[in-house]
Amino acid sequence: MPKERLLVSVTLADRAADAIEKRIRGGKSQIGSKLPTVAELAREFGVSPPVIREALSRLRSNGLISTRQGSGSVVISDADRRGFRIGRHSVWDRSSLSQLFEFRADVEATSASRAAAAATRSDVTALRAALRKLKQHIDDSDLGADADLAFHQAIARASHNRFRLELIGYLHCEMHDAIHIARGNSAQSPGKPVVVQREHEAVYRAIERHDPTAADAAMRSHLLAAAERLGLPSMTATA
Repeated sequence: MPKERLLVSVTLADRAADAIEKRIRGGKSQIGSKLPTVAELAREFGVSPPVIREALSRLRSNGLISTRQGSGSVVISDADRRGFRIGRHSVWDRSSLSQLFEFRADVEATSASRAAAAATRSDVTALRAALRKLKQHIDDSDLGADADLAFHQAIARASHNRFRLELIGYLHCEMHDAIHIARGNSAQSPGKPVVVQREHEAVYRAIERHDPTAADAAMRSHLLAAAERLGLPSMTATA
């Protein structure tokens, strides 16, 4: 009997990333050269700047480009140098996606735990601001997904480990569509966006009071619930 599958649409960022990658591999943008600006690429592909920024983030994960504030994006390779790769898919097997959520829960629970131990006052202030933005976009699945990523990255940043921050950013990038669907499902169900916000608040409160055990548990609970909102098989290992 074939495995049940979850349809996930190919996003504009996917298409933009693929087009820019072809440009690099085809030699149009050579190693050492700068890519056009975000604004120029947005005009070229007929998409918004946030879409281009997400596409460039994926190319950075692939090791094709490097980006520095104020300097733009520079091509550093024309070959994929990643060792670990999840990959973007138009169709996800539910069991595989459940395992990916389990992996994400392990990574992000540790991130929250370390943040609770290491967070400074400025880290907690940044987290509080990210939490407020989440609340502002509680009923908007598009802006809510962006705010969700910002909150989780703020937690990773508060853990004071740049590799953890990069890994979590990569996981969110690859799981963007699934996260979007989960938030969309919540927005369509009365009361669920409020529940999601309370899950985030529980993680924040644990970090604010510097309680690593509670932060770990709150993050695991949040991601288990997110998987359930997608209708995925139970993640018993993270329950």
